[in-house]
Amino acid sequence: DLLETVRYLKSINVEVRFEKENINTLSESGEIMLSLLASFAQEESMSISENCKWGIRKKFADGTKKPTQKRLFGYQYDGEKFVVVPKEADVVRYMFNRYLEGAGYRTIAKEVTEMGIKSVRGYDFKEEAPIRGILTNEIYVGDILFQKYYITEPITKHVVRNRGELPQYLIRDCHEPIVSRELFEAVQQEIRRKAEIASRSALSHKIKCGVC
Repeated sequence: DLLETVRYLKSINVEVRFEKENINTLSESGEIMLSLLASFAQEESMSISENCKWGIRKKFADGTKKPTQKRLFGYQYDGEKFVVVPKEADVVRYMFNRYLEGAGYRTIAKEVTEMGIKSVRGYDFKEEAPIRGILTNEIYVGDILFQKYYITEPITKHVVRNRGELPQYLIRDCHEPIVSRELFEAVQQEIRRKAEIASRSALSHKIKCGVC
């Protein structure tokens, strides 16, 4: 990015001077020196990134890493562990039970919105994604799974879901559960069953109900 910007400015005869490094981009040696220094800086940045990653993963393995997300619907983090928020926990249980009764994500979102329930950020549960996120989150059975996502490249900070590329670390029974393991697993099985049915349908996601 640095070199691309400098070259563009050079093409329109704009000079950039780096006082500390004593570099003038319009001089013959300017871009060569800048390229070398930029390469060193990038390598240093990547080295620091790898060292930080190693430290974080060591904490994952030791079980000493604290969660980055401190507030979840149903829980409040007190600095040491997640503490149940009773009123929100009742709504979480309602969501799990309704899904097993056959209600879909959109139906559940509509129902809790009509109840006047807001997310932790104060929004209505209008979309499917927040409901799906709650129903598939192991936190609600008292566990924490670390490294669900990871940064692919330290310069761009691009984040992707971990689909087996890196190890994950599951810490079990580290806080009070909101739903039982039996209920949680039953919901996961139902989610997988519906996904399998949808994947077999040639018309999946192509037809929408005219009433809904």
